[in-house]
Amino acid sequence: MADSVLANVCARLAVWNADLVLGLLGTHLRHSHIWFSYGPVFNRLFMSPAHHQIHHSVDPRHWNKNFGVKLSVWDGLFGTHYHPGHPEVLRVGLLDAAPREFETVRSLYVSPLAKSVQTLTRLLERRA
Repeated sequence: MADSVLANVCARLAVWNADLVLGLLGTHLRHSHIWFSYGPVFNRLFMSPAHHQIHHSVDPRHWNKNFGVKLSVWDGLFGTHYHPGHPEVLRVGLLDAAPREFETVRSLYVSPLAKSVQTLTRLLERRA
C-alpha cells in the first residue's frame, strides 16, 4: 500500500512539474515579443508562444490559424495549424482599430465595454 501511495504522489508531482514548466515556457511568453518555439517535433503537439503570436498576426496568411491553447493537435486535425518554422517579423493587432485605441489599460478594458453599451442602446432605441 505504501508503494502505491508513493507512486501516486510521484505521479502527481511529475504532472505538477510538467504543468509548471509548460506554464513558464508557454503561457507566460504568449503575449510577449519573445519568439519561443518548441522545435519541429514538439510544435506539432504543443502550442508554443510562437504559435500564439502567429494567431494574433494581421498578415492574411496567419488569419484563422492556431486556435489551440495547450495542444496544437486540434489545429492539425481541423486544418488551422500554422507551423512557425522560423522567427517571423510580425505585425499584430486589430486591422480596423485606430492605431492608439488600445494603448492604455483603461482603453483596453473600458473602451470595448463602452462601445458595446452604445451599440446595445442604439439597438434598443430602434426597437422602441
